[in-house]
Amino acid sequence: MPNQEFRIYYKNRQRYALLILGAILLMIGVGVNLYFEEGELSFILGIGLAYTLIGIYRCYQPYVKVKEGFLWFSSNPFRKIKISEIEKVKQFLDETTLFVNGKETIISDLMMSEADKKRFSEFINGINPI
Repeated sequence: MPNQEFRIYYKNRQRYALLILGAILLMIGVGVNLYFEEGELSFILGIGLAYTLIGIYRCYQPYVKVKEGFLWFSSNPFRKIKISEIEKVKQFLDETTLFVNGKETIISDLMMSEADKKRFSEFINGINPI
């Protein structure tokens, strides 16, 4: 088992897309609320604020993090896997499937940069030599 710690973030494109979309919707919402006195379309302001907050969260939240013997994976739901409990690893194209206690977690490397893909692949090969 590799004894290393690292973080892999989303690609910049995915990291900033929601942030930019949220900022645009937020500006539209503010403009609509200033134009209409009664705030008829204020839901755009709420949606813009939500997308902005999600974008900020994704900018700073790592996609995959290895620290202190645990693999943290940002997915729905958020996963925390003890590396020593990984029973089996399957790799197919851009997906890595980890089997832990009868549950499987699929990690796609489409969200990673090329350097991060290589680092993650080396880490997985260190866990389960092919």
